[in-house]
Amino acid sequence: MQSARMGNVMAFRKQPVLESVASPTVEVDAPLDSSSAPELEGLPTAQEPEAMEGEGRFFPRLAFYADHLLRNREELYDRISDRRSIGALCLVMVTMAVLGAGSYGFTMGAFGGVKQALASAVKAPLLLALPLTIAIPALYAFNTLLGSGTRLSQIAAVACMAQATTAILLVALAPLSIFFLFTGVSYSFLKVLHVTLFFVAGYFGAFVLYVGLQTVSGRMGKVQNLPLLQIWLCLYAYIGAQMSWILRPFLGDPHRPFALFRSIESSFFKGLADALTTLFK
Repeated sequence: MQSARMGNVMAFRKQPVLESVASPTVEVDAPLDSSSAPELEGLPTAQEPEAMEGEGRFFPRLAFYADHLLRNREELYDRISDRRSIGALCLVMVTMAVLGAGSYGFTMGAFGGVKQALASAVKAPLLLALPLTIAIPALYAFNTLLGSGTRLSQIAAVACMAQATTAILLVALAPLSIFFLFTGVSYSFLKVLHVTLFFVAGYFGAFVLYVGLQTVSGRMGKVQNLPLLQIWLCLYAYIGAQMSWILRPFLGDPHRPFALFRSIESSFFKGLADALTTLFK
């Protein structure tokens, strides 16, 4: 009996002893690195209203970001200077620019009938996009040569913000266009009116571009060459004005049949002068 007990004790002692495993430590107060979080939208980090979450909320979300663009551009400049999700940001801005300019173009072309309204709804976004496409390569090349430090993607993102701002302001000014459309004013008056409204909206869009490029360069530790930027903005404005003449008609001359484009003759400034002369006769 005693020998059996001794055998059991020796067998127990030969069994492997389980080693204690240290429990993982969790740093409760460790700061979270927000840069490692996935950027789902590439858009402002401000919290959206709960009503805008989920599918089928495209236009409320777009309105939210449009309001954010008008109120809090500094956050967008931060994202551009850090080059965080620039492609997604550009996509949203381009969407706002196309929808906004297209809506204004439709109201503008309604003077000439349904065909002209549809044609102008397509040509108005082109009027914003084509001059920018022509002028941006020169801005990037000279900016790089003079050491501003901004990349092409960053310049394009700021330019898309400017175009979206212009389109938002055009939508805000569209009720004026509709009001004068139904008051029976003359064709010359409407031409001058729309040139003025485009100028006002384009001016503030250029302001966003002017401040944005300075801000992005500054946050990268570089300096934007302001004389170059000012000369480029004048060139961009001229290209935009002449492009509007190439893409005309936008209103539709009531004394001429519908045409998608007119022959290129004279210039924008000559056409504007003729409209002013006719208006004040």
